[in-house]
Amino acid sequence: MTPAPEALDEVEELAVDGVRWLTGAARETPEGGLAWTTRPSDDILNPTLYTGTAGVVPVLLDAWRHFDDDSCADAALRAARSLADSRTPSTVSTTTPCTSAVPERRSSCGPCTRNSATPPPAPRPTARCTSCGRASTAPAGATCSS
Repeated sequence: MTPAPEALDEVEELAVDGVRWLTGAARETPEGGLAWTTRPSDDILNPTLYTGTAGVVPVLLDAWRHFDDDSCADAALRAARSLADSRTPSTVSTTTPCTSAVPERRSSCGPCTRNSATPPPAPRPTARCTSCGRASTAPAGATCSS
């Protein structure tokens, strides 16, 4: 049984809104990457797979593949770079244990620092490609590559 085209359109619109919300909840890292907290109201970045940045990367890559939207690939790359940057020797303490679960906040010289909490922006209305009509994360009136 094949779902009705209207149902597929509705699912795509929900997925686009979800990706917009997800990228809107991202935090900029000092190195220019993107990272996520467990909840948008949290201050501490979370690099883990199930509740943090590492889990967002495959979602963004799937969105890029499905919607052919390079902004999703760019966000995934920036998130992956922030994960890699968080594991550099200069940011991980080898002498003093830290209670922070976030590697980029570990320090041997004092308490962990925290990002300021900023609420994610309200989701934008779903845009449609002007040539094919597919849901898109691009600004309204843009065309996709299909």
